[in-house]
Amino acid sequence: MSNRIKEDHDEIATKNLILVDMPVNKSWGVLQGLEDVTNEDWIVVYKEGRLSVPRWKRILNFIIFPLSIIFVNAKNVIAWQQFYGFLYLTYCKLFNVRKNTKVIILTFIYKQRIGLRGYIYKRFVQSVLNNQRLKRIVIYSKNEVEFYSDCFPQAKTKFVYLPLGIEKFSKSIKDRPIDESDYIFTAGVSNRDYDFLISLIKNTNYKLKIACDGLSDPHHENVEVLHGVHGKEMYNYLYHSKVVVIPLKDLEISSGQLMLLQAMQFGKPVIVSNNKTIYDYVTDGYDGFILPNNKDIWLKKIALLYSDSDLYQCISQREIDTFKTKFTDKVFGQNIAKLLK
Repeated sequence: MSNRIKEDHDEIATKNLILVDMPVNKSWGVLQGLEDVTNEDWIVVYKEGRLSVPRWKRILNFIIFPLSIIFVNAKNVIAWQQFYGFLYLTYCKLFNVRKNTKVIILTFIYKQRIGLRGYIYKRFVQSVLNNQRLKRIVIYSKNEVEFYSDCFPQAKTKFVYLPLGIEKFSKSIKDRPIDESDYIFTAGVSNRDYDFLISLIKNTNYKLKIACDGLSDPHHENVEVLHGVHGKEMYNYLYHSKVVVIPLKDLEISSGQLMLLQAMQFGKPVIVSNNKTIYDYVTDGYDGFILPNNKDIWLKKIALLYSDSDLYQCISQREIDTFKTKFTDKVFGQNIAKLLK
């Protein structure tokens, strides 16, 4: 299959489209997985929509980009960015076009808002979910499927759980650790409980590195906060760490999966808070540890991983195997394609 990636919709005839808000390359595993299962060509149509761009530009792209896509005679449309899917479906209904197009929305996130603004937004989302062209909304945890089904009972048959999949890091890693080895590592911003983690580690002999731009230096000798560490550099710190920890505040909302999968592919034993959505990705005691936010329990598990090399290697290999079979971007693409049948 020939993979093509476009900045806009020019020259696209009757095709299968995946609408993304970030640049991807032709070897993107999601694309390969889709084509393997459907045995059809898929085209990635890209328009920037990430938080790194100015808000006004992002909103403008949300509005204009999907409008241009409704003029494409598409068989299937997968919206990686949910607002591309929302507006695409809204325009199709408004102009009464693409009645036979099947649409799947990924990365669905809905937060209840109060007041008139909240009422209008919920009615808008309800209208999108009721659109006949929308076949599935992919959710990355079973717990959230139940939550959104309660929020929008009229669309509960459209919500479906699929495990998130990520691209395997294939770039070169520095041969030596950045400065030292055997440290505990973590990264991320959303829903992180770094106060708990720092209080846990500060009076121990363990060394902790936290990659988080919004976190200030806690001024503890064994705790280092890393700013501006992203992409390849973040993977370098991750690769040379001993253990990865993911402390989470709210145990109900979906968070931590990306950091978890990034660690699993390198076989770094992970300790994570007992968030309800994490159980879809880790089997406690088999390929990671899911613990309540209790300092004594966390310290005992960290000590065990540092002292028991056999256990460490066992957990590490199981993580690598689990990642390869369940959580690559290609497997994710294959799972999405099966929803179209």
